[in-house]
Amino acid sequence: MADGPMKDPAFQRRLRETFRAEATEHLHEISAGLFALEKSADVEAHAAIIETIFRLTHTLKGAARLVGEEDAEALCQALEHRLGLLKQAKKKVPPGTIAELHAELTRLSAMLNFGEDAIGVVGSKTAPTAVEAAMTVAARGPAGAGLVRVPSARLDALLVHAEELLTAKLTGAQRVAALRAIEEREAVWKKEWARIRKEMVAARRFIDAGLPSPVTRELKALVHFLDWNHEFVERWQDELAQVSRAARQDERRLGTMVDHLLGETKEVLMLPFDSLLEIFPSFVREAALSQGKEIDLVLEGGKTEIDRRVLEEIKDAIVHLVRNAVDHGLGTPAERRAAGKASRGTLTIAVTQKSGGDVEIVVADDGRGVDAAKVTAHARRLKLIGEDVEELSEGDALGLLFESGFSTSSTVTELSGRGLGLAIVREKAEQIGGSVAIESELGRGTTFRLQLPITLARFRGIFVMAQSRPFVIPAAHVRRVIRLDSGRIKRVKNQDTFDFEGASIVLVKLSEILGIPAVGKQMAQSGSVFVVMLSVGRSRVALRVDGVPYEQEIVMKGLGRLLARMRHFMGATIVGGGQIVPVLNATGLVGSAIRRGGARRAQPGRAAPAVARKRKILIAEDSITSRTLIKSILQGAGFEVRTAVDGADALTTLKFEPPDLLISDVQMPRLDGFELTAKIRADKDLSTLPVILITSLASREDKARGVDAGANAYIVKSSFDQSDLLEAIGRLLA
Repeated sequence: MADGPMKDPAFQRRLRETFRAEATEHLHEISAGLFALEKSADVEAHAAIIETIFRLTHTLKGAARLVGEEDAEALCQALEHRLGLLKQAKKKVPPGTIAELHAELTRLSAMLNFGEDAIGVVGSKTAPTAVEAAMTVAARGPAGAGLVRVPSARLDALLVHAEELLTAKLTGAQRVAALRAIEEREAVWKKEWARIRKEMVAARRFIDAGLPSPVTRELKALVHFLDWNHEFVERWQDELAQVSRAARQDERRLGTMVDHLLGETKEVLMLPFDSLLEIFPSFVREAALSQGKEIDLVLEGGKTEIDRRVLEEIKDAIVHLVRNAVDHGLGTPAERRAAGKASRGTLTIAVTQKSGGDVEIVVADDGRGVDAAKVTAHARRLKLIGEDVEELSEGDALGLLFESGFSTSSTVTELSGRGLGLAIVREKAEQIGGSVAIESELGRGTTFRLQLPITLARFRGIFVMAQSRPFVIPAAHVRRVIRLDSGRIKRVKNQDTFDFEGASIVLVKLSEILGIPAVGKQMAQSGSVFVVMLSVGRSRVALRVDGVPYEQEIVMKGLGRLLARMRHFMGATIVGGGQIVPVLNATGLVGSAIRRGGARRAQPGRAAPAVARKRKILIAEDSITSRTLIKSILQGAGFEVRTAVDGADALTTLKFEPPDLLISDVQMPRLDGFELTAKIRADKDLSTLPVILITSLASREDKARGVDAGANAYIVKSSFDQSDLLEAIGRLLA
């Protein structure tokens, strides 16, 4: 490699650790295959096992080359050649040859300093019928427990199924509540029965006296029925009590089991924040050098564990903030000295776990800061606020930086570009139920605070009613729920307000924000109303709702790509009984409430500037070492990267989430790179997708086969250089 991530010692260590785990796994599987060869007498079985061992050796050879293990690469090459001859022979492998292969494998393990532990523990095992492809998530147990590799997609699916059980838990709780309500109605029946028993006593005396009466027979029958009914109801009460007790016990057991299962499943998907931070030291260092700046990077809270899905969603936003800080926030040494500062600037990325299941990520610099007055003036020129709007507070002015397309920079830079602004950051945070706030002091620096959930999908929600329709607001953003005397509501400048904690608060109806038409004739205000106080960053708003039935834990489901950009909604949940309830986006609600309150108004008919989309690249590679390296190179170049563990996995991903370009290895299980490329070219929806093949196969015939299959570029790993790869990508995506 000429430059890039391989220059970073920390990345080199991480890459070698990845290679070590991958190599240990492959050596183990190759050894299992050799033992299977010894036990099998079937020629066809020998051919299948040799094919598997050949592919594993080829993958190990490529990984060894990437980490500079030249001797191991040469030995793998020799072993691969020998296995290739055995493939062509199509005969049962002689015992002597198998012994020689065992010896070569032991030599390879010793060369990699793994010892015989990597290959000597599989003698009692049978070779797998199909060797699992390299996986994307590893979970390491206690010392000596080894490494377990599981596909991240499989873990995600497992968590989804586990979270589905939460709906069953909530449904069980509602059933118990319904039974409890029935039991409470028994008290009403008992009270009425106690009252009627006096009349029953008088009726029995009348019947026992034997006095002639035309209604005596009917009265006797009625009394007998009431006696029978009383006994029947008492038996029913006993049975109901038993069912209720059993239901409560089942609910407790189910709740405990679901909570433990969810907790343990989510633990598997939790990653330390360090896994995201590790890309920044080299990125900041190289970015600072390109800008002629001196920057000290401070990383804090890296051991805090966060849901892997949250890290994946928010990574681009943090990269954007860091890039802006280096480019626009921090000045050159000369500029800083002129301002009376140290020549070296400080950029801090810190994470802190908060109460309520949230985490706060801070990106701060001690640079130039933001001029709020300049921001306001620029917003007026862009007509993001009207001329009739009074001078904005510093907080509201800084909030304009998150408007789509807003940028105060007058120059375009290679590092951060121009025109995207911070809208991307806000969008990413809101998509996962978080928020972002900015604090800045001119000449002192700028701080961004992202408040995010530690885990997705499961959280506590406040159920509210608006025009007889239920909605859920994430409890993390609800500051308080109050019942307000309607007499305290005042009409000021055609807007409802009320005094709260020494401040005048604008009161906005939730139904008006959501655009829900009024149901029936509106009644005059009387009595009290429900108010939900929302807090997002430094913004506070009050929403008037029709009711706040309850609070409970929910599992949120996404709305899908077609509805992903709905400002006020972030998902939906299913409550007991199967009812679907929308989950509201607190950040969107606060923004709409502020605009309705007159803080700032968007000009009608003004289209929002388009936000540039990051180009997406899919990597199909069965070697986790190669996959890690290529992914790091592409992410460092600013691409959004997804990975697939083989050709079949890549083909599935392509059909559901088409990228802008595919990078594929050639020799992979299930579907190799040639076959994958051919299938892409035969698919009318994917036929124009650019494809780059990266492989160890360097012969002219292999290159010709790649071209015939439809590859746009063919890069040989032995001469691989990241500049060649990026140049090819740039050419194909131009």
